[in-house]
Amino acid sequence: MINKVFIFLIFLSNLLFTSKDIQALKITEVNSVSGVKAYLFEDKKNPIVSVSFQFSGGASSDPIDKMGLSKMVSLLLDEGAGNFSSFDFQSRLENNGIRLNFNSTLDSFSGNLTTITENIDEAIKLLSLAITSPRFDEEPILRVKKQIETSIIVEEESPRYFANKKIYELIYPDHPYGRSRNGTLETLENISKMDLTNYVKTRFSKDNLIVGVSGDISPEQLSSLLDKVFGKLPNNTLSDDVVSIISPKYFGTVVENRKFPQSVIIASSPGVSRDDKDWYAALVANHILGGGSFTARLMQEIREKKGLAYSVGSSLVPYKYSNLLYASLGTKNESVGESIKILRHEWQKFQKEGISDEELKLAKDYITGSWPLRFTSSQSIASILVSVQYNNLGINYLSERNEIINSINVQQVNDIVKRIFDVKKLSFLIVGMPVGISP
Repeated sequence: MINKVFIFLIFLSNLLFTSKDIQALKITEVNSVSGVKAYLFEDKKNPIVSVSFQFSGGASSDPIDKMGLSKMVSLLLDEGAGNFSSFDFQSRLENNGIRLNFNSTLDSFSGNLTTITENIDEAIKLLSLAITSPRFDEEPILRVKKQIETSIIVEEESPRYFANKKIYELIYPDHPYGRSRNGTLETLENISKMDLTNYVKTRFSKDNLIVGVSGDISPEQLSSLLDKVFGKLPNNTLSDDVVSIISPKYFGTVVENRKFPQSVIIASSPGVSRDDKDWYAALVANHILGGGSFTARLMQEIREKKGLAYSVGSSLVPYKYSNLLYASLGTKNESVGESIKILRHEWQKFQKEGISDEELKLAKDYITGSWPLRFTSSQSIASILVSVQYNNLGINYLSERNEIINSINVQQVNDIVKRIFDVKKLSFLIVGMPVGISP
């Protein structure tokens, strides 16, 4: 019964924030006695509390002979902790309607907790155990290893997954960003229980932590919660000096022959950092070229006019140590050459001619209009509050963001277009059996 209630409350929460006026979101900075800081959006409308947190240093900090370590930890933290076995821990989550998950990216390790207010004490107890006293028992370790190994094998046969892995190997050779986040069959075998335990001891620390909270909880209650969950963590951030700043490598055109019915094409070039003064102009520029709507130039030219691909788009990807701009599409093997020709033409035309006033208006309307749709639940708000702190955007960012977008003019966009949308810097990876294409 409690799970049905929990799911229903999540549904109500989704309805609440879909059309909420972001200007009304008041964010409070909360500091605990032990020195843990969090951004809080207090919302009393539904009895739900969501906690998101992030430690810096993700998969890119894994030792080269133990790739996949961060991934394994993320899948094992809720597989038993303290005196609770995997079955007991999962049962307590299930019986109390608590959602708890962990994730590892290239630059960070994160977690998310969502619970109904009446069960918050149990939820906090389980979360605290997971990040301070994980068991890493033999059976879950073997099961999770097998799970990741299966994923590695399956991804080798998936055009999209394989292409995404291969492109990072090409643009970041001899760099942690070019390594597999899942690891390899060989490196997974090198990971022991001691490695998992040391990961938690060295990477989970208070001076390496960002927290965002949303829901039915007061600042005073949150201060106590922060100490209960994170207060006992040490202040011993693991240095990630081994990860150096790098620009994506230009590699020309690489064809990875795979007997797939279609080819996946990924074009890459250097991007722009999240703290760059022209970041928002670049965001608008990318939207106009291929950033996610049917008005985008690449979508119009490659899909709508030529019918060469079901979907095509471009993205800005800012990492901690690098910045990437890329475009991707899937097309028939015999249409690869024409698709690349059009993409290159539109990229070059974009840099040479820039954008129009009408394109700028449409992009601004879309970007600002879709902004509230990101606040679909207390969990999404908590995650956004973590991102705001990670990128040093300021406590008023949520209400100011659309004003920043609306202040951008055509000249600012055209300046960044000339700066980063350079067709001469585009590299192409093609995975499939393309016709008439040579490396």
